[in-house]
Amino acid sequence: MKALIHLVPRAGSGEAFEARVREQVHALREGPDARGLEINLMLRPKDDPFGKRTAFQAAIELRGDHATAASLSARLAGLGRNLAEVTHLDLSTLLLGEDVVIIASEKTPVRYQYLMRRNTSFDHPGYLLRYREIHAQFGIETPGILGYVQFHVDPEASRRGAAQAGMGVWGVDSVSELHLASLETFLGEISKSSIGPAAIADEEVFVDRANSYDLVTHVEWQE
Repeated sequence: MKALIHLVPRAGSGEAFEARVREQVHALREGPDARGLEINLMLRPKDDPFGKRTAFQAAIELRGDHATAASLSARLAGLGRNLAEVTHLDLSTLLLGEDVVIIASEKTPVRYQYLMRRNTSFDHPGYLLRYREIHAQFGIETPGILGYVQFHVDPEASRRGAAQAGMGVWGVDSVSELHLASLETFLGEISKSSIGPAAIADEEVFVDRANSYDLVTHVEWQE
């Protein structure tokens, strides 16, 4: 089970936003119930060429083989309260679900994330089935990546967890995660590829693209 939190800073928070997020990640890692959890921090670079409509500037990932939605929600219950001064909680996410690993990789320093919502043609289970069985091929064929993971969101668990933590966004259906050696390498490879139009055309079948958002982050893995 995994939790993904995406955070939107308040205007004017400046360096205080990153400092407060780092404090919370440290507290989560040092907590008495952190055993068995991996807690990673992701920060968006200022020159991110993706997600021009995306306000997220930081993300926190918690995952553990024996973690449950309830245990992760309990672990994150105070997060919103501790970040409220520097974060728009109503615009920030808390997503709970399971990773589906398509291409396994080592811990890479950069991650592309695409928060995807289904369109009205599909219910959530049907969306995830098509995403895994058909659309995954485009991720597999994307050049310049070292790993590809589909994060399949549990909407009801996310709704409960977001309410408990004070976060406003939970209704995302999935997150595509591309694990990268560097942003420059990735951009160089995809600029030479023709896969983009076909992938977009396939997304139009089952994804609400206008309300789906992407970003790139640098990953600080827990040691």
